[in-house]
Amino acid sequence: MSAESSDSVLGLPTTKELPNALKIDEDALRRYSWYRKPPLIHYGFGIDYSDIINYHEAHHLRLPSEKLSRGTFIASIENSVLRDLRYRCRFHDIDILPSSGEHTGYDLLLSLYDNHTIYEREIADEEEEDVVKMIHDELQVTKKQSLRWFYPICQ
Repeated sequence: MSAESSDSVLGLPTTKELPNALKIDEDALRRYSWYRKPPLIHYGFGIDYSDIINYHEAHHLRLPSEKLSRGTFIASIENSVLRDLRYRCRFHDIDILPSSGEHTGYDLLLSLYDNHTIYEREIADEEEEDVVKMIHDELQVTKKQSLRWFYPICQ
């Protein structure tokens, strides 16, 4: 089953364009206390912890203290990579989040946008192409992927 067909089975759009059901209805949000935003989804690439570690090593980023707990140590490496990617891409809305791995096959997702804020944060197509090219150059696993929508690990 291809990524596109598995996404449609999960109810995710197969293109960047969002159906109305996944967009925030700003009018309803302002007018009705009962209105609930649609589930949060992210637009980006799937990556693994090994990709984060490889990037960290390739760019000789500073290692956190070995006195940190394992989880804090890994989170610190992840934050260093995120800071460096944001700087290199000149796009500060990039984020690294836990992925719903059973559906994506990846540990993490590298998110450019989410469906709640895409219309406020979306960059021009040419700029997005530059960001994607930079990501492809820096994280090899993304070269095999197209941008797509992902569920985060939790809502």
